Amino acid sequence: MTIDVKKKPLSEEELDAVLLHKFVLKGAWGEYHIYDSDVPKGFPPHIRGDVMKAAERLKKRGLLVSWPHGRENVWILNKGRSEEVISKFKRFYPEEYS
Repeated sequence: MTIDVKKKPLSEEELDAVLLHKFVLKGAWGEYHIYDSDVPKGFPPHIRGDVMKAAERLKKRGLLVSWPHGRENVWILNKGRSEEVISKFKRFYPEEYS
């Protein structure tokens, strides 16, 4: 069951899973990072604010890490919590980790 972000309102859990999936697909485990301005890209305009709130929520839970880099922050996945990151979105993207 893949989440379609354009068809229905997303729960917090679904939005967290979609965002973590984006980070995993980009390979943002440390070698590659994602800038603040790129975190909401690929999401519909009406939920981009919710995407940044989800990123902050995941940071508070320790699944994402951010720090200042130049004019904006950069984000990566927390390598030390990789199993938890994968289990968060595994329910919604079983084809990725079956």
